[in-house]
Amino acid sequence: MNIAVLSDIHGNHIALRECLNFLESKDIDAYCFLGDYTGEFPGIEETMKMLYDLRDSHTCYFLRGNKENYQIDELGEDYPEWDAYPSTIGILRYAHKHLTKEDVEFFNSLPITMRNTASATGP
Repeated sequence: MNIAVLSDIHGNHIALRECLNFLESKDIDAYCFLGDYTGEFPGIEETMKMLYDLRDSHTCYFLRGNKENYQIDELGEDYPEWDAYPSTIGILRYAHKHLTKEDVEFFNSLPITMRNTASATGP
């Protein structure tokens, strides 16, 4: 089984698109995403759409990263003392404003760990 493992997209939809384009020519059976779908780049809506489209057309496994926890817990909104760190808090607030209710519900549904309980057999 060929599994593509991707992580730390951080809203960089351009890099995600390039990775997915590269993987199209490979014989990928499943995609495993390790979290941090939003973050430091402004392509949040595009990133989430690509992930949803891929989920609808391929076998995908998604884990929740710390960036998803930040959005679920609304850390950017509840901690005004973080205003002293404008780039960090700005990123959280920007992402929060560009995520839909569906996105946050999706994040909330994701596990933080995943285990394959099937036993492996060799040749």
